[in-house]
Amino acid sequence: METTNTNFGEKTQYSADDDPSTPSTSVSETAPLTATAMTVSSTLDKDEQQSDTALMKQLSACANTVKTSRVHYSSYAEQFGAFLRAVWTSSSPKSPEMINLLQALDTDWPNVPPHEILVGEPWCGSQPIIRTNTRFTNELASAISNIIRAGRTVSTPEEESILRHLLSHPSGWSACDPQHFNDPCFQYIQLRFRHLGPLYPILDDIWWEEVVDKLPFNIEASLVSRILLASESGFHVYTPEIDCMYKAGETLEQVFDGLRMNKDLLSEEGWEFEEVEEIELDHLMYFLDWYADSERRGYNVKAGDIQPFIPPDGM
Repeated sequence: METTNTNFGEKTQYSADDDPSTPSTSVSETAPLTATAMTVSSTLDKDEQQSDTALMKQLSACANTVKTSRVHYSSYAEQFGAFLRAVWTSSSPKSPEMINLLQALDTDWPNVPPHEILVGEPWCGSQPIIRTNTRFTNELASAISNIIRAGRTVSTPEEESILRHLLSHPSGWSACDPQHFNDPCFQYIQLRFRHLGPLYPILDDIWWEEVVDKLPFNIEASLVSRILLASESGFHVYTPEIDCMYKAGETLEQVFDGLRMNKDLLSEEGWEFEEVEEIELDHLMYFLDWYADSERRGYNVKAGDIQPFIPPDGM
């Protein structure tokens, strides 16, 4: 099986021989799980598919008798691996049986941000994507509160539906946390794009320390990939990797349509960039980034301490 970190194209390989039903599975020993959207591909031959189908039926049976009999796993990686393989071999990735397995995973590991099975529109095709949130909660009300703070409204069922879709974006977007509104990363963005006027954080996929510190072994945190902000003129998507701000549209619907068409990727069909003057600052020192501990494989270590934001002289 192959999982893909859609932020930067990194891949973690899972072979068809991995058996997540046993504690010695190589998933938990050798392959950290990327904590972003993961695309499940099916490349097993016929015999292996039959074997994994039998495993899926066994796992589904356990989920259906959750009140009386449960499979107990020794680690999150082991249980997540079993869940992935069940979804992978299922002809209906969002069936009640798969949802039961998903709920069991989230219940058994409360220190893991919630997962979601995505298949079909709006974010993917027939191959399912397992989305991992970057917060322990992903509430619509919090996102609406951020939009209201920016002087905008979410006043129709259609707008609420679009916002719900944005909160299921494969990157792991959640409502920006008010306790971080004045963190150095947002201060930097405000200064760099000050010609846009006040910028209000709406959604992001930042792995904050208070979340990463509670993660179990084998979930990889990473650098934020996208931040949605609002200004008086519209919505903007900031990408720390290239330190650029996209003009994402005047409405949430335009943001949603643009993301569906991959306009947040560098291409001729992509969103336009906001014009900006150069600043002699290393912007990444204001953003949390993480790497896997080489001595304790599967654990996250900060790439460096976040520096306080000090505007350059004359700005």
